[in-house]
Amino acid sequence: ECFPPLLPCLPRAARSNAAALYSRSMERPLRARAQLRMEAGEGLDLGRKSPLFDEQLNLLYDSKCSVCRWEVDTLTSLGATGKIIFTDIESTSFDPSSAENGGVSYEAAMASMTAVTRDGEVLVGVPVFEALYRQGGVGWGFAGGR
Repeated sequence: ECFPPLLPCLPRAARSNAAALYSRSMERPLRARAQLRMEAGEGLDLGRKSPLFDEQLNLLYDSKCSVCRWEVDTLTSLGATGKIIFTDIESTSFDPSSAENGGVSYEAAMASMTAVTRDGEVLVGVPVFEALYRQGGVGWGFAGGR
């Protein structure tokens, strides 16, 4: 993980506060991921044998967010077209109940970076970036963080 190695750079008094803040910040995505998996399982056939789509991932992104658009542009420039579906949650055609969208609501997709694998698994937070950049050919950048 990225943050703990930086702790020695902080003054001793700040280390415990920084570590506590980091731990709490990491709990939220894990709870959100569990909640999204539970929501995604409602009404969907997660025992399906065939993939939901030909690409490896479906990234749910907000086209009104400049950082999200930058991610999509970067991934496209890395050759992710044909490997990743880019689904704009701001589009009037976005259907949260679609299996391809993992049953993820607009609100849940806005809360954290979210993607759906071709097998229907909903990824939230850092695992999304790992999977996205693996498809873009630069997944090695995440290898040291695990």
